[in-house]
Amino acid sequence: MSELAGDGVIITIQKITGETFTTNARLEDSVREVKAAALSEVGPVLCQRLVLHDVPKKLIFARTAPVFTRQMEELLERLEKSMYTEVRAFLRPPPLCHSFILVILQLMSASSHVMLRTSSGAMPWKDQSWASCSWADCKTMLSDYFQLRANLRSVVQSVTEGDLRTKQVKAAKASLEELGGAAAPSLLSKVSVCCQILAQFALEILKFHEEGQQFVWHPDASDPLGSVELRDGVPLSVYVEAKVATNGGSDVPARLDLALLIDLDPAFHALRGHATEQVEGLRALQELGGRCPERILEAVCPCFGGDDKVADEALSCIRAVLQPSVDLAAQFLLATPSFSQSPQAVQAALFLGPDSPEVLAGLASGLLAKNRKACLEAFEELEPRLAPAHGIRCLLESLFRRESVESTDCLPEALARVNSRDHEALVEALLGYFGPQQPGWVLTRASFCATLVAQGQEERLVQALRASLSYVHEHELLEISSRLLGLSSAAKPLVVEALCRELHQVTSTHLREALLEEIGKLAAPDDPAVLNALVTFLSQSALLLKRQGDLSMLRALKVLNHLDQSETFLQRGRRHLLRALARCATCSPGFWDKQMRRCLIKLGQEHGGIDHEALIELCHGLRCQNAKTRRSCCKIWAQVEKREPQRARKLLLEMISGEEYAWAKQAAITLLDGAEVQKAGSSEAEDVRATLLRVADDRSLPLPLRSEALGALRPFARGVGEGGEGGEALRKAALSCTEEAYDASGLVLKALELLAEETPIPQSCLERVLRSSDPDVLLFALSALAALPEGSLSTSLLEPLLHHRCLDVAVSATRALGRLRGDRRAATAALERGGFWPETREAVRAAREEALRNLEQGGDAGE
Repeated sequence: MSELAGDGVIITIQKITGETFTTNARLEDSVREVKAAALSEVGPVLCQRLVLHDVPKKLIFARTAPVFTRQMEELLERLEKSMYTEVRAFLRPPPLCHSFILVILQLMSASSHVMLRTSSGAMPWKDQSWASCSWADCKTMLSDYFQLRANLRSVVQSVTEGDLRTKQVKAAKASLEELGGAAAPSLLSKVSVCCQILAQFALEILKFHEEGQQFVWHPDASDPLGSVELRDGVPLSVYVEAKVATNGGSDVPARLDLALLIDLDPAFHALRGHATEQVEGLRALQELGGRCPERILEAVCPCFGGDDKVADEALSCIRAVLQPSVDLAAQFLLATPSFSQSPQAVQAALFLGPDSPEVLAGLASGLLAKNRKACLEAFEELEPRLAPAHGIRCLLESLFRRESVESTDCLPEALARVNSRDHEALVEALLGYFGPQQPGWVLTRASFCATLVAQGQEERLVQALRASLSYVHEHELLEISSRLLGLSSAAKPLVVEALCRELHQVTSTHLREALLEEIGKLAAPDDPAVLNALVTFLSQSALLLKRQGDLSMLRALKVLNHLDQSETFLQRGRRHLLRALARCATCSPGFWDKQMRRCLIKLGQEHGGIDHEALIELCHGLRCQNAKTRRSCCKIWAQVEKREPQRARKLLLEMISGEEYAWAKQAAITLLDGAEVQKAGSSEAEDVRATLLRVADDRSLPLPLRSEALGALRPFARGVGEGGEGGEALRKAALSCTEEAYDASGLVLKALELLAEETPIPQSCLERVLRSSDPDVLLFALSALAALPEGSLSTSLLEPLLHHRCLDVAVSATRALGRLRGDRRAATAALERGGFWPETREAVRAAREEALRNLEQGGDAGE
């Protein structure tokens, strides 16, 4: 054995097996450095403990105190202000963070140099009322960043001097054990870095306090020789000097005889930390875990399902330390009930239970989850080792355990493997999932499995699917129908019958269209049952159209058109649909009304116009008090083609002459086309004219209605001579309307327009209306003056209008006055007189100058 002089030290290490080996180090090297350099080949450093025998324990403790103080200062230097600010910023901190801050406050209160008070002045370190401290109290006692560090330094000073209060230290230690003890830093690292650093600080303080109790608190006590564990951060010189002092200061070269012990607790604690710590702990247990295999499985199971590297190390640890057994497989399944979600956990379960039915059941449940590929490989490996009944039971139970699954991609392969071993047993077991008592999703999934396991035409499976059609609905019916047809094409009539029956019960628009599409594909042409079902469905169109967005009946009409080659049922269905569209168009204004209108107009164009029943429904809309609905019905009536135009006009006449509201009559008059009426025949035209005249002459009716009637009579006034009875009646009615009260300007204007169809307008009528105050009436009357013979009007009628408030009236009157030839002198005088106020409007002044020039020249005025 070689020996070093100077600052070298010879270290002899004895393992628990009695084997020894020697290494060299320097006096300033720390214990941690020696472990990393010399003991890494012996085993995992994480679990190694070096013990020095027969040394003065009090002396070593005293020598390590300055080193401990320096280490604590280095640890506090890592605590940055931003880390502490992050913790103080919590409004509602995580429970783990709040509980740990109370531990730190308990440690701080153990020092006589620190005085803690809450915002209310309470001192929880006296009455031990820590549990009642709120987060606001904690932040008050922590104070700011600099005060916190000063208080923590006071704790370090007190623990090295033996001045910590025992009661508070015990309370802090108990609270820290509840938070994980040695694993607390790893757990708190997930909350914040500040809490992690403070947890390491608390652990070191408590450990140092425990070691120094018998020495610091009894300074006069003897210093017996004993065994001391080497602390990782302490230099070797501390222990060498203590050993030299024990030998009486001899000149023997520096050497240390150490005992190497193995402690697995650090490895188990590391499994609760971060991924890097977990990997280190698992590698240590993989090498040393054979010493306590009963603790390995429980500790390693939580490592699955997270980081892949950690899970790989956990699998390697189980394979290296444990052996397959029924008990271990049961324990593993109990600890990891969802092991099928991790590929490594699947391999671990397969290793521990190579012939376990429980493992097979877990793998079967994983076939429908995210990790299905790995579960399928393990299932194919484990299933042949067990009886076929186990595979069938496990697979079907997992398949029908819950409705929602991520995917069924791997199900065909698993069913094929089980089916190849015992087809009859699988079919028998699958038939147990058919029946009226089963939910729809169970029947759908069972039908899917039936298509996968069927070999040829399986009569039992076909009968089960045929029976299912009578008690499944909606999507389940569609899926089971398609799978039944895949097994037996002879079941097509039964499937079509079930689809038609479901058509009247389903409530979803999308599903209803899917049913109609399937019926169109599967039904035979001219099948009376199918055609009757479609016509019955179209007869319910009004109820379906009230649900906005449901236009599935249009698809039904297309299917009916495709299947009904004789068009007998098509005509009935079309009448039902057109009537329903017209009825709904009368009660649903807005965007949906536009959809209705487009559909109704398009169907009318495609099928030669709409029927009389649909027009009757539109008439109900004309009677509606809602103006928007009336306008919508008017647009539809005007744009849609009609099969019987004469009956349509008769409906409008009945509304006009009947006991209807004024707005309904006005809407009907608006829809009458005089040109079309005249083309229809003289008798019908005479009826329309007489009806409109009665409305125009009836002074009990509202003026807008009478105005609309006069406007509708204009086509009947064209081309009628003065001697005709019809023309005389029209002129008489119009002249009568011009004599209405002053507030009937709209009616008067319509009457003038009717009179203008056969010029000239009587002079007496123009003289009467020129005294009106309505600008539109005056403008029309002034424009009609050109048709009168010269000298018919006097200047006195036009002169008041020269200064009318309406610019157009004033200009027109001025120009009309300039065209008078009978009494030029009076016209010139009227133009030159002006009004009460000077005329400032440029257009009127220009028209006056033009009229004066025209009168002087004796010609016609401009425009």
